[in-house]
Amino acid sequence: TQEKKKAIRTILGIPSDVFVIGSFQKDGDGWGSGMHPKLIKGPDVFCDTVERLAESYPVHVVLSGPARGYVKERLTRANIPFTHQHARHYAQMNNLYHALDVYLIASRIEGVPMALLESWATGTPLVSTRVGMVTDVGIHGQTALLADIEDHDKLAENISNIFEDDVLRNKLISQSLLEVNHYDWDVIIDRYW
Repeated sequence: TQEKKKAIRTILGIPSDVFVIGSFQKDGDGWGSGMHPKLIKGPDVFCDTVERLAESYPVHVVLSGPARGYVKERLTRANIPFTHQHARHYAQMNNLYHALDVYLIASRIEGVPMALLESWATGTPLVSTRVGMVTDVGIHGQTALLADIEDHDKLAENISNIFEDDVLRNKLISQSLLEVNHYDWDVIIDRYW
């Protein structure tokens, strides 16, 4: 609910009048500060996209995961506010997703990005590159808004569309909540057992 979203944002120190974009993956090399980007995960594309959006909208980024130094440094340099919270338990991820207006996958290479199903299950609109399993199960305009790999202009346009269009945003949320049911363990077990 909007009330729950507002309460979570208050706890995280996120202003109520911003558009919140999430990224919860490890996208730096190693397990330290992550100042050297793991380019297959597209942290540079993520930052380029967010910087483009910040020219027109009040944005705030929520990060989770280790080795996020490159992204944090880029956001700081661009004067884009962010919150980085490393969840210690998977259940904490629900609150992070519920704080978002959109989740952005900007990867160049992926297998199965966990954020795909997590976004759908939490009712968080998804914008992604056409990568990995996203291209197998995501339907552009129905369950996600998709862009070609490295196309930060199209990624920014897709996020802008979610910001501007309540009907589109609500459609993505409702369709995703239906689609994610096909990946429930009970369904998967029955399908493959």
